[in-house]
Amino acid sequence: MEAPRGLAWSAGLPATSRAIAARELRLSWAWPVGCILAVLYASLLPFDFIPTAFGRMFADGLSHLRFRTTTPDDAATNMLVYLPVGLLVVMYLIGKGLSRWVGVVAAIGVGTTLSVVVEWLQTGLASRVASCTDIVLNGLGTSVGACLGVGLHGTARSAWAQLRYESADRPFTTAASMLTLGLFLYNLAPFDFVMTTDALHASFGRAQWSLFNARPATPGAAPFASIAHQLAGAGWFAVLGYLLGLAGRERGRYPAPSLAWALKDGLVLVALVEFMQLFTKSHTFDAATVMIRSLGVILGAWCAVFMIDPLTGSAWRRSLPLALPTGLAGI
Repeated sequence: MEAPRGLAWSAGLPATSRAIAARELRLSWAWPVGCILAVLYASLLPFDFIPTAFGRMFADGLSHLRFRTTTPDDAATNMLVYLPVGLLVVMYLIGKGLSRWVGVVAAIGVGTTLSVVVEWLQTGLASRVASCTDIVLNGLGTSVGACLGVGLHGTARSAWAQLRYESADRPFTTAASMLTLGLFLYNLAPFDFVMTTDALHASFGRAQWSLFNARPATPGAAPFASIAHQLAGAGWFAVLGYLLGLAGRERGRYPAPSLAWALKDGLVLVALVEFMQLFTKSHTFDAATVMIRSLGVILGAWCAVFMIDPLTGSAWRRSLPLALPTGLAGI
């Protein structure tokens, strides 16, 4: 059975080309666009739109939004969520030849526009509260990110070149590492870890230890919003399992060791994230979530190891785009 020791996507790249690539920092448009879509997705989760609110959304627009008081944690979260938007947009624009300050202004415009759209859409969500305060905080976060992008643009060249080499040689390993970090941060944000014994007891008291006792529905929540949220989380962990399975194959492992390696890393992340949520104020441990996400990891890893090769005839090793439709069809 074939067991290649890594892929040769970058092995044939001449040394001169590598040296030229190391001196350049050309951020692809996919990075800022992907960041914007991620912010949009996180801001609208769990998509519990109220059908009767759509008329108000289109009739009133943003006219009914008001400034409201906020907590330091809320303010920090709003700024931190939009910081990567400003950072990536300004680095992309500078790489395209725009001046630094033009890039900063454009990045702030993109972040503020995104914030306005998000707040407008949140007026139709049952679990979200839209306000002008959030727009201001999101704009400040974008501004900070844009200024950081200007300062980090020069020093990020070597790191970006290293990331390009890693993603060219082992793209699925790199993608799996980035998704692992993203899932870890997303599921623990805003990192409000408890500091007192009483708060810890309250957190453990909210935990759902049974696999079959559903959490009581939130008053006013849209039907099946909780189920949709669970399935969305399981879907992301299925993608992680898929990437981990392909990462094992591209590193030269046989199918069974690749599957075992993917399951080990994926299931450890599932357990670690849910266990750490026991020590936060805004999250609740749920045993059913552990089970559903574990099944997602298992399904994704199995599809990557035992389905993608038969369906593509191992052609995905030479053409990366073949891995995406096969993974979506399999999962």
